[in-house]
Amino acid sequence: MVCFRFRFKSSFQKFMVISITGLVSACGGGGGREQDMLAGLLAGKSNKEIARKHGLSEVTVKHHLKSLRGKLGAKNRTHAVCRAIELGIVPE
Repeated sequence: MVCFRFRFKSSFQKFMVISITGLVSACGGGGGREQDMLAGLLAGKSNKEIARKHGLSEVTVKHHLKSLRGKLGAKNRTHAVCRAIELGIVPE
């Protein structure tokens, strides 16, 4: 379980902590799609390769990756991988 203790200076900071907490829960537990997408990114796979592996369409993979990038506060897939490593939420 991840526990955060912060004094928030703005509502944006509070939102980011809540989002990251949700992402940690999603990536830390059960085989969530965000965990699958993050594992694919870490392996350097393309959207097409990730889609084939999980039986999804490329559009669905793009949607999941967009959501993942938003939760990580990343601008692109490379930045998403760096943020995941920084936050220590890299799936096993």
